[in-house]
Amino acid sequence: MVDFSRLLNTNLPPLPVEPAALFQSLVRNPPLDGYLRSVQSEVLQAWHQRRGERDPVIKMNTGSGKTVVGLLILQSLLNEGVGPAVYLCPNTQLVDQVIEQGRALGVKVLSVGAGEELPTEFVNREAILVTTFQKLFNGRSVFGAPGSARSPVKLGAVLVDDAHSCLAIARQTVTVKLPKSSGEYKRLADLFLPAIKSQSEGKAAEIARGHPRAVAPVPYWAWSDAVEVVAGILATARDTEPLRFSWDLIKDDLKACHCHIAGDRIEITPYLVPIDTIPSFAKADRRYFLSATLVDDAVLMREFGVSESAVTNTIHPSLRGDIGERLILAPALNRSVPE
Repeated sequence: MVDFSRLLNTNLPPLPVEPAALFQSLVRNPPLDGYLRSVQSEVLQAWHQRRGERDPVIKMNTGSGKTVVGLLILQSLLNEGVGPAVYLCPNTQLVDQVIEQGRALGVKVLSVGAGEELPTEFVNREAILVTTFQKLFNGRSVFGAPGSARSPVKLGAVLVDDAHSCLAIARQTVTVKLPKSSGEYKRLADLFLPAIKSQSEGKAAEIARGHPRAVAPVPYWAWSDAVEVVAGILATARDTEPLRFSWDLIKDDLKACHCHIAGDRIEITPYLVPIDTIPSFAKADRRYFLSATLVDDAVLMREFGVSESAVTNTIHPSLRGDIGERLILAPALNRSVPE
């Protein structure tokens, strides 16, 4: 009998987790360079020294290679045994770009289409899932949500690219917009216009006549007193387009929402994005936030629950004068140029 056990190498070297060693171990494809840029190496080494932290904020300018940095971080964590790992983008165009970069880098990346289940290779920690932030954060999330029959998916690592844009998407997701044509608009307007009228008869009259630019907040005391009635009105429309993906995220804390009535619509939104309603994100072992802007980072603390130390001790290149938002001025195309 042939003893095949001698052919099995049970002493395979561990998978590399140090970023530079990991990069060199990958079989890269064009057009990716054969080496890391100095900015990328600096940021990756700084992250590696703090890899045990849960919520690091990483700032790199757009065009400096932060996608490669994000993919290497997630692959390093998978090699370490931390997973499943997901890379979240603000939109599908960026998802396609990250998928392309991942394949050029030589890491295994997957996407998931509308209505599809999560890939088995992702769940088994064999590949990085690249998808939109909204795919994760909605009331019927495939990752598990209050309105979903699925059990929450336990995530090891979540990376949010362009974190401030994703935060704006989260705000849009939990904002209910009821058009004037809906029955819910009429019932809520009838409920709250008397309170608005007590503060401004003119504004209430404009709203009643459907003036699109007329808008007024519902007084907090009127909203608080009528929350039970509001819940009953909205619950009947939970499966309609304005509420399908938001209702289950806000229904348990309607008192923490505020409402504005305009002549053409009603908007209801929570004071803070209820990020804890998505357990896969709220309870992930590691969360990373990539950003290329210098806007107020306090929103990451307020909305995403990032610690103060993470916001005040961001990971960034030593030279960061080019990090920030850009203003692009384009001359009118039809303007004649003097000879």
